[in-house]
Amino acid sequence: MKKHRKPYETGIILLALGLSLLMSSCLGTRDTGESSKTRKMDTIQAQEIQREVCVNHGDDKISLYRLEVWNYSYDEGVKRFISGDGPRLHNVLSEIAGELPVVVWDDTCSVGIPEDMELVSVDVFGGDYQKIDSLDQVDDLQQLPSGTYYIGIEVKRQGDYIEAADEYEGSGLQYAFCMEKRAPVS
Repeated sequence: MKKHRKPYETGIILLALGLSLLMSSCLGTRDTGESSKTRKMDTIQAQEIQREVCVNHGDDKISLYRLEVWNYSYDEGVKRFISGDGPRLHNVLSEIAGELPVVVWDDTCSVGIPEDMELVSVDVFGGDYQKIDSLDQVDDLQQLPSGTYYIGIEVKRQGDYIEAADEYEGSGLQYAFCMEKRAPVS
């Protein structure tokens, strides 16, 4: 029996292909004279890790679930910009909630956003997957009362300047995790 894809799955696949091509042209390695493919892959992976939003928990960095929500890139072949959209957390939360990393949030936690990204929004969802708040900044997560939340941090990244079009490429990402905030012990 043939499995039918949900409409957002097809969009995710197309967006992932486009972003993969874009990222493969953006990421590179410095030539150190070593010909080891392993060394180059390690360098690429290190660059990717440094470019992602994460939760800092003490000395640990926790990787978050990533949704590619939009992409705007220049296609040399057709000499114009192309765009693609993917789902945002509110569209798929009930389906992916079990895949999100769980962070037991305390005073040592913070969100790390790379310098080349700009914060767009911080959305807070309750256990019923309904949006309950939108925060102005990630530091406001500390103010949430104890409870379990699903957090979506949307960022945008400006891409390369395309002189022929006098415009910048760009992309939007949403990083998600499950936050368990416990009541302070007295």
